[in-house]
Amino acid sequence: SDARKLCFTMASRSRRLSLWRHVAACAVSGIVLLQQLQQLSWVASPAFGRAPLAVGRCQGSRVHTPRRRAASQPGGPPMPSLPVGVSRPGAAGAPVKVELFLDLCCPFSRKMFETVSVHVAPKFEGRVDFIIHSVAQPWHAQSCYMHEASLAVLDAAGRDKFWDYAAALFAKQEQFFDDMVLDKTRRDLYVELADVAADIGVPRESILKRVELMGPGNAGNGVTQRLKWATKLHRTRGVHVTPTVHLNGLEAGIVGSSWTTEEWQNFLEYHLEHK
Repeated sequence: SDARKLCFTMASRSRRLSLWRHVAACAVSGIVLLQQLQQLSWVASPAFGRAPLAVGRCQGSRVHTPRRRAASQPGGPPMPSLPVGVSRPGAAGAPVKVELFLDLCCPFSRKMFETVSVHVAPKFEGRVDFIIHSVAQPWHAQSCYMHEASLAVLDAAGRDKFWDYAAALFAKQEQFFDDMVLDKTRRDLYVELADVAADIGVPRESILKRVELMGPGNAGNGVTQRLKWATKLHRTRGVHVTPTVHLNGLEAGIVGSSWTTEEWQNFLEYHLEHK
């Protein structure tokens, strides 16, 4: 009798174990099937809407990849989708980063820019990423308009032309000093700044369109947000005077506008050797 009960108990446990194995196998099969369906068609979900295709589908001789649903804008203040600073053409991704915080109306910024862009950067192609950050100094009211124009060039023609425009504007910088613009209107300055853009092949209309006010009151223009991001960045980084240089994220207080090409070269070669 006891032996019969023991056999019955063991058989029951075996049947329950077999049942659970079967349930687990079904669950795995269901997951695999769901993944295959997601690859072949849209899967509706009451919580998340319709999920995009995971892979492309062949249509005749072409592979068709459906568009993904556009992401909804996050809450909070606007954030830049790309880095705020502008890398020198061809240098993005280099292991050593040198950030130049420059004011287009500052003669010391001009001196550093010309030394770096003409004599230093070409010697470090692909090894050092030189990045310009816009620092509009409010005690020169026209500085804001100068940086707006440079950001309009960035928006209209890309990063390569931004560096070209910085060089062209620095070369004509004295036209925009305080004593030269005292009696000019904001629109007058925009026109002159757009003319500088035209000199490097960027249509002046594309600049004037971007600096035109977008509405009544303090609506700003097409590059106001870019200037806000640039200003927020240098404020949060503690930058006040121009030029200021950061090496790999930290201020390099030793670097100044009076540095020669040789001083720059020794400084950068050292850090490249010890990276």
